[in-house]
This record gives sequence, structure tokens and C-alpha cells, in this order.
Amino acid sequence: MPAKKGKDSASSSTTTSSKPSFFSGRTAALKELSAKVFESHAPKTDGPNLRKPKIAKSTETQRCRALAIWNEWMNEVHPTVDPNQVWVDLCREDATAMQYCKTFLQIYVETSVYQRVLLDDADGREELEERSIKSSRSLNTFWKSLIAAADDEILLPMRENPDNYRLKLKCGTNQPGSLDTGPVSQISQWIYHEGAETMGLSTKPDYEKVEFTVTDIGLILKTVWLCADLVPFTSPVQRIIFHALVLLFSFGYRQGMIIGMKYEEVVVAFVRDADGRRRLATTFTINRNKLRANALEHAKGEKFQFTTTFLPYSLFCLTHLVLVVGIHFNAFKAGYKSVDEILHRPNLEDVDYIHLEWHEDFLNKPIFPMSYSSFLRNLQQTLLVAGFSTMARLYAFRVGALIEYNKSLTQATRNFRVQADLSSTRFGPCAGGQSNEPLFEVMRDLSKQNDSGAPLEATSEQKRSIESRRDITQRRDALEAAMLSKDKGQISKAKSALDQRRRALHKLILLKAREDYFEQANKLRAEGKSTNELRQHSRPPRHRCDHAPLDMGCLLTHWTGEAGFGNHSGTSEELVFDDKAEGHLEGTMAWLLRYAAKDWAPLSLTVPVLATSAKKSKRHGAKAVEAPIANKPESWTCLLCDEPQSFARRHCLSRHNKTVHIDKGAFDQPFLCSHCPTPVEILSAIEWCDHVEKTHGKMYAPVVSSKLLAEKRVPQTKKTPTGSNKRKREDKIPGMIVLDLSEAPQKRARKNDEEVSSR
Repeated sequence: MPAKKGKDSASSSTTTSSKPSFFSGRTAALKELSAKVFESHAPKTDGPNLRKPKIAKSTETQRCRALAIWNEWMNEVHPTVDPNQVWVDLCREDATAMQYCKTFLQIYVETSVYQRVLLDDADGREELEERSIKSSRSLNTFWKSLIAAADDEILLPMRENPDNYRLKLKCGTNQPGSLDTGPVSQISQWIYHEGAETMGLSTKPDYEKVEFTVTDIGLILKTVWLCADLVPFTSPVQRIIFHALVLLFSFGYRQGMIIGMKYEEVVVAFVRDADGRRRLATTFTINRNKLRANALEHAKGEKFQFTTTFLPYSLFCLTHLVLVVGIHFNAFKAGYKSVDEILHRPNLEDVDYIHLEWHEDFLNKPIFPMSYSSFLRNLQQTLLVAGFSTMARLYAFRVGALIEYNKSLTQATRNFRVQADLSSTRFGPCAGGQSNEPLFEVMRDLSKQNDSGAPLEATSEQKRSIESRRDITQRRDALEAAMLSKDKGQISKAKSALDQRRRALHKLILLKAREDYFEQANKLRAEGKSTNELRQHSRPPRHRCDHAPLDMGCLLTHWTGEAGFGNHSGTSEELVFDDKAEGHLEGTMAWLLRYAAKDWAPLSLTVPVLATSAKKSKRHGAKAVEAPIANKPESWTCLLCDEPQSFARRHCLSRHNKTVHIDKGAFDQPFLCSHCPTPVEILSAIEWCDHVEKTHGKMYAPVVSSKLLAEKRVPQTKKTPTGSNKRKREDKIPGMIVLDLSEAPQKRARKNDEEVSSR
């Protein structure tokens, strides 16, 4: 048996040796290559061998700044102490090292101050010194950056010596769920407890999480278009881009995942669906952010995709905006020039998918070119114009999306609001047979608390009032001195300082005015009184325009089925997807392409004015007379009189409007415009003037100002309002608006101030 075993073993060895070797035929080259690679992995003699963790550029900048502040403090206050030795001693839990660190953190909080501008201070102060570090969380974030920088720059090279392998600031444990008990953790605990009490830091968030619901997002988008003269953009296509970015943020993505998205990350394709229909679809690739740069791989992946198509409620349709932007910038490789081409030229033949590719020159360009600061500025202005009482942060988009996605008490929304009728859940039938959740869903809308009559900008009087302040006077004198010296650098610096302080004061004035308005309006409504007089003083000045009004009502009708702001019910017949969804959006895209190209003639608005009295206009078959738009009307006509009267000059019409209508109480109560195809409620004399000029034409609009309304008049018997006093969202601001793109907003504001003062 042993002899047989040996024979089998020899046979097996022979079989194995007969197989070709992996390195056969490369022995000489293999030895040379192995020696070269082996030498490249030799320990370094001129640098560290331990690798630094890979971090993002912004994180590296933050850590370097923290370490630089530490070294500067140690060199100034303790010049005889080696700053690097403190970290070595801290690893050994030295009490003196911990004392240095705690002292530094407290001094950092005390010296991190800035000058806050004051508006109306009882002591006459114009500035107040405030801390920039107000919470324990902010200080602990700075502390983490400091220890990470110290570990990478100081301790890591020291650990090259095997004797110093224990020089680590963090003491990890092998026990699951156990906490770090090292010196770093001890100081972090001190920051949140004894240190917070000593330094006066808050340990709880000082902000409230709010959400943007679907209704809020709809109101934001409608305001951008219906109130375009109050939300100016540098170019028409920027308004379309802002609309698209609002929709992208509505999905809950962070700004780092949206801003700067490239063409190559957006795929437009024609697809044949299960019913054989040609469908346009857009696929977006979203790159995740806030990922650990040092991780070998991420459990959720570094990117993900989602797809959208045409939506029946096209105000929220992202696909058609992508097509408009692509056609406008001529970014498609096939060279589509119109909506008709992109919808009908692609030929599926016998395949089910066609990729509509971009030009190679566009692949690395942003598809929605707008900076984060510009988006925030436009969003804040839109919230102001829409009348939101809560100026929510951008994070409100993310909170609203997370709530809709989860509909549960997730970690992201647990400290925000319980999404359930707890009374009904807890007390059952005793809470009533009907669920209150629909009511609570409506109460989530921030727009339920909005008021379009709130101030939008500081008045001319308020702006002039700050010019006598010491800080403004000093900066103005500095600018004059710089202009005398003809030093361009000094002039630019002085002008920037003056403009920055003025903007800060104007913002404070507006915030104070809006706070007072909402407080007074709420008080008046609680007492059963009208806010008409309060709203009149809050109206912004009208802006001039060098071209005919644009029919925004037509655009909104394409999008939502309604010409104005619409209702808040969220129900509409067009919300059911049908075979004509692409047809609904074809007109919308054609309108937007003309708008972006400034081809405004086909989009001009001509609204019929009924040449009958308010009573006669209600009769069936009343004739309409077209009101042409003219820059210099030959005559001016009053639409409030039963028999329209004409005047040779505008100031004659304004005087007539004051003595015959305003003084006799025509605007004491709301009434309906009898010359509009759909009822539009008028709340004040200024609103009547705005409505007539924007909707019916300049030749019918008198000039009305707050100063004119403040003049004393003889009391008259109040007229009975015509029609219902029920207010609708679409009646607050007409569905047609004049776009003012001829001048920069700052120049236009100065011109309006001059016009008001001259009148």
C-alpha cells in the first residue's frame, strides 16, 4: 500500500508540473519588475510614512484656520510654552494641558464678536457688539476641527516612532455602545455642561423647523410669474431657471447636490410606454454630498438617479423646463429650434428608446446657471412679495419633502411636528366620527398665514431718515474724501462700506415694518375691523415699463387651468393624466421660449374694456371695445363713471378721480371691476389704479399716492359694494402683470422715489 501511495503521489506531481506556470516565459522581466516595485515601497526617509486621512477641501480649510488661531493665541499669551507639546500632554490626560485647552476655548468665545447694526435703540446706540459663537454646538464643532488638525499635523508625524504609537487624542474602545472617555471627550462634555453655563452658551437649537408644503411651493412659483415686476431677474431665462431650481429643491435635495448640476447629469429621452405612446422622460443624476472622503465605499452610493416626465399639473413639471432651457441655449446635438421639432422630429421606428443627446460643448456646463446666493436672494424676495409672515430658510424644502416621503415620526422630523391626529388616535370615537387630519394638513401650509398687503420695501421717507445717522454720515464723508484723493481703491472701498451699511439698515427697516404690519393687521382682524387703510400704506410704488404688458394669465392657464393664483383646494379636473398631456405643455413651452428670447409681441396683453356702466355690464351680450396700448394716449378716460368721461391730460383724470370718487367714498368698501371678463375685487384706490394700468391700459389709470389719500375729505355716505365680498387668492393680484426688464432694480427704485416726490 505505501508503494502504491507513492506511485499515485508521483503521478499527481507529474500532472501538476505539466500545467503552464502563471509567470512562465517572464522570469527575467519578472525579477526586474519585482525588485523595482519592492524598492518603491521602502520606508520614506525624508517624510512621514503614515497616510493622512483624505478630507474635503472646505474641511481642510476649516481645520487649518482653527490650528492657526490656536498657535497665535499660544504665542501671544504663553510664549514660553511649546504649543505642540500641549497636544502631546493632552494625549496623556495631563491636567495642565486640559486647562490650556479650556482657557483657549473660553477666550475664543469671548473674542469672537462682531458689530450688529441697530435701528431704533433707546440709548441712541447705532451698533452693538455681539458674540458670533452663541451655542455649545458651534463651539464643539470648532473644537473638533482643532483636534483633527492637531492630530494630522502634529501627532501623526510623531507616531512614525513606534514608541509614540499611543499618542492619540481619541481613546477608542472595543466595547459596543461604550463612549470615548479620553481628554477630548471630557472637554466636549465640559462644553455642553459647565462651560456652557460659564460662557452663557445655549444648549438647545434657537431655530424652529418649518416646511414648504405643495401649496406653499405653488404659491411661490405663481408669485414669481404673476408678480414679475416685484421679483426682478437679470434676464427672462433666469426666471425660468429659478422656477426649475425651486422644483429641484422641492424634492428635498441639499444645495450642494443641485446648484451647478451639469448637462451630462441630465438625460432627455423619447420612450415608448406599455400602451405604445411616445413619452418624453428626463433622468437626473444626483451626486450625494456630505460623504466621508476617507471612506473606502459608501453604503448608499455616491450618486443616484430619478426620472420625471410631463405632469398634468404642469406648474410642477420639471421636464418641460429642461426642454425650454435646452432649446433656448441650442444645447441639443440634433439642433432643435422649436417645440414642434423636439416633439415630432425624433423617429422611434421599431425601437422603444431614443436618447436626445447634448452638444459636447455643453456637457460640462451647468444646465441651470444660477449661483446659490442669487437663488437665495430671489427666493427671499419672492417670499416677501407673496406675503409670507415666516421667512423660512431653504431647509424648509427638505423638511417638507421628508415629511411627504415618510409620513411618520422619522428622525429628521421627530422634533418638528407629529403628523397624526393624536386626539382621535388616543380617544377614539370620543374625538368625533370625522377625522381632523385634512384640517391639520391644511394648517401645515405656511401660506395660510401670508398677507399680500405686507410691506415689500422701505419707503422713501424711511430711506431718507437714515441719512442723518452718524455711521452713514461718517461713511459718506469717507467716500467724499476718497473721491477728492482720486484713489480708485479707496473710492471702491468707501463706496462698498456705505452701500453695505445702507442695505443693512434698509433690511432692518423692512423687517420692523413687516413685524409691525402683521401685529397690527392681526389685532384689527381680531377686533372685527378692516385693514384696508393699513394695506394702502404698504403698497410699493408702481414701476414703469417700455413695452406692452405680457399675458401672464395665459401662461398660468396653460400650467394650472386658472389665470390667477387660484384656490388652495388642490383639486382640479386637469390633475388626471390623459393622452393630451404633451399637447397641454406644447403651448406652455412655446410661450416660455418666446419669453426667454424676448420675443414679446405675440405675448402682449390686450384686455377688452366694456363701454357700459357697472349695471349694464352684467347684461347678456354687452359689447366690448378693444383698449389699445399706447405710450402717450390722446385722451384719458375714467372707468368708474356710469358714462365714461374723457380728459385731455392725466392730471385732470387724477383730479376727477379724487374729487368725484375718492372723496365720495367709492373706495371705502371693496367692489368688483365691471370691465373684466372675470370678477376682480378692488380693495383700495391705489389697487384700482394698479389694476387698471396693468390690465386695461395706461389711458384709464389715474395717479394715486398715499399723500393724496391722507388729505382730509368731506365724509360721504358709504356706497353698498357690488357683488360678493368673498376674497379669492386669484383676486389679490391680477393674473396679468407688466414685466419691467428695462432698468436695473436699484436705478428703477431711485426713479420711482423721484417721481413720487415730484408729484
